[in-house]
Amino acid sequence: MCIRDSVYMVARSVGSPLPCRIEFDCSVNAAAGFRGGVMSILRNDVRLLIGLPLVAGLNLRSFGGILAHELVHFSQGFGMRLAFVVQLVNQWLHRVVNGRDLWDLKLRDAAEHGHPHV
Repeated sequence: MCIRDSVYMVARSVGSPLPCRIEFDCSVNAAAGFRGGVMSILRNDVRLLIGLPLVAGLNLRSFGGILAHELVHFSQGFGMRLAFVVQLVNQWLHRVVNGRDLWDLKLRDAAEHGHPHV
């Protein structure tokens, strides 16, 4: 049985929609979320991320439980969309607060040249 069939069977048993994409990485984690971009939250474009060390370190029953947990997140459409929007706003705020812009450069130049009003 391949992983896609396992995901399909678990999704059907918990009443969850199927992910549009299943990805693997080298982290000891599993995650469910949107693939990215604002359009993915409008189209229900969800992905399941599975860490290969997690798969290797668990028995089938434990892996099925983690798989079911992640797939149930897909059933929580409003919560997933809200979390996605909050993450986007946080990323934007982080970039605005920590990024350098023209004002920062002008203030630095004025301070370096000894302007008394800076």
